[in-house]
Amino acid sequence: MNTRNILAALLLMVAGLQTAQAQKMVVTLTDNKSVEYEISQVKEVTFVEGEPIVIDDHEWVDLGLPSGTLWATCNVGAESPVEYGDYFAWGETEPKEDYSWSTYKYCKGDNNTLTKYCFESDYGYNSFTDNLTELLPEDDAATANWGSGWQMPSLEQYEELINGYYTTTEWMKQDYVYGCKITSRSNGNTIFLPATGYCDDTSLYHVNLNACYWSRSLNSSYSYRAYYQYCGSISIYTFHCGRNSGQSVRPVRVQKKKDHEYVDLGLPSGTLWATCNVGAESPEEYGDYFAWGETQPKEGYSWSTYKYCKGSENTLTKYCDESDYGYNGFTDSKTELLPEDDAATANWGSGWQMPSLEQCEELCNEEYTTATWKTVNGVAGMEVKSKINGNSIFLPAAGYQYESSVEWAGTFGFFSSRTKAPYYDGYYMDIFSSGSSSGIETYHGSRYMGHSVRPVRKQI
Repeated sequence: MNTRNILAALLLMVAGLQTAQAQKMVVTLTDNKSVEYEISQVKEVTFVEGEPIVIDDHEWVDLGLPSGTLWATCNVGAESPVEYGDYFAWGETEPKEDYSWSTYKYCKGDNNTLTKYCFESDYGYNSFTDNLTELLPEDDAATANWGSGWQMPSLEQYEELINGYYTTTEWMKQDYVYGCKITSRSNGNTIFLPATGYCDDTSLYHVNLNACYWSRSLNSSYSYRAYYQYCGSISIYTFHCGRNSGQSVRPVRVQKKKDHEYVDLGLPSGTLWATCNVGAESPEEYGDYFAWGETQPKEGYSWSTYKYCKGSENTLTKYCDESDYGYNGFTDSKTELLPEDDAATANWGSGWQMPSLEQCEELCNEEYTTATWKTVNGVAGMEVKSKINGNSIFLPAAGYQYESSVEWAGTFGFFSSRTKAPYYDGYYMDIFSSGSSSGIETYHGSRYMGHSVRPVRKQI
């Protein structure tokens, strides 16, 4: 849980920066109102006896999640974890009495007259589109009510929150209120999501039975629907519904990601290779497994669970340049992962990304490196050593994940690139040791498989 930021600390810090580049100081009060001063206006700071002024009095919990997301302990409009708080339509920042299309802020009365956040002309007013797929800060109920340090969770943050690798979930009663308790597997910290129900028109439904919590992410198929998290006595999952619905908001904030270590192998491209896989703390740890284009690990890897298809290799919904493999003939001609779908970027920050096919081929090039199969702390893998400066990285033989099983660990390792391969495949780099031979090479395989991710960054 956070320590509260006291106004005194901020003012003292700012007073010491009068010669710095910043020329203004903004003081945010507990009611979220801000007062702006020119640095030249501040002569001195004086404190009087009494209660300290708190800039941000909203508490949060660190669940030890890979993304660094910190979850608030209360809903917007609530004063304790068990209070329901306020209800909001998606993209609206104030509660109201009627939650229907006729009162929805961003339409002309129904779901195919949208005036904001629309990527399909069929649902836009007079064919309006703006291609916005995530709430802007001014339309984010968490940001608008709690300040710029907070926002509504993204779909990916909800999926991480309920991922069985990181948390456990339990339906329970706390202070006479039913809800879902979510407990971190890494540090034991918890949050409680009360069963707030939801609002439709002028009525409130399913209070103390289940709850719907808005994300800030628009549904990827229908502009009039947005993603939310459902919490119930039997299950907890993410889904989507009409934006006019009144739902709860549980804010999040993101702590600064740690600085991950990397090695300069002196490669012609200037590529710097990370020393560890995503999800690992040391070079020999396997880390997490990811399907190509997905940013969170999961329990089962198959076409039926793959995010960007409708259940098989010829129903792709993203990253498809051949109509034979696209859902209903879909194509988008995208051949490289966007940052939001890159497991390295999503988990480690914007300075990192999954390697391209060309960067993988460069690492495998015998002109620049030598590859030696070896064991580090009891873990088999490949040491790739630079012929240019002698630096090296170790790639553990983590195998791959198919369905719910890890296959070939200790003998093979598969590391995804960010480059799309022909058909329904993605390119990857694999290491292997078979009999008396071993090696490192690039290849391609089905995108749904769970592979390791070794991030890269470029020298400035």
